[in-house]
Amino acid sequence: METNEEGKVYARMAKLCAGREYSVQDMKSKLARTSLDRSAAEKILNRLIEERFVDDRRYAAAYIRDKIFISGWGCRKIKYALAAKGISAEIAEPLLREILGEVPGVSEVSLGRIIEKKYMSVQGRYDMLDASDRYKCRTSIIRHCMSKGYEIHEIQRALDLFFLNLKQIE
Repeated sequence: METNEEGKVYARMAKLCAGREYSVQDMKSKLARTSLDRSAAEKILNRLIEERFVDDRRYAAAYIRDKIFISGWGCRKIKYALAAKGISAEIAEPLLREILGEVPGVSEVSLGRIIEKKYMSVQGRYDMLDASDRYKCRTSIIRHCMSKGYEIHEIQRALDLFFLNLKQIE
C-alpha cells in the first residue's frame, strides 16, 4: 500500500524524469535525500524503472550524444564520466561505438576544432620560428586535448594535419 508521501515523491520523481534523462544512480541519490525510508525509496525506484522513466541505456545514449556533439569530448573522458555515474562498460562501450558510427569522422572534426581553438589561444605566447617554442605550443595543445578525453595517437595525427594545413595557408 502506497502512502500519500510515497505518491507525492513518486509524482515528483516521474516529473523530473519526464523533463530529462536520469541514471539509476542519479535517481537513487535523489530518493535518498527525501524523507522516505530505504524500502519505500527502493519501491519507487523499481516502479520508475518498470515504467521506463529511468533507463541507464537511454541515459547513456543521451549523455554520449551530448558530450560528443556539443561538448566535443573524446571517448576516454566519456567512458570515465559514465563509469562515475554508475553506467557499466557493457552498456557504455557498444553505445559509444554505435553513436560514433552514425556520423563517421565526428571525433576527428571535434578534435580539429579543439586544436584550432587552442592554437589560436596560445599562438601569441610562442615564437613559432623557435623550435623550443613550437614544442611548447604543441605540448600545450596535446595536454588540452588529452584533458578532453582524446587518445594521444588521435591527437598527434590531428595535430600533424593541422600544422600541415597551417603551412599550406601561410
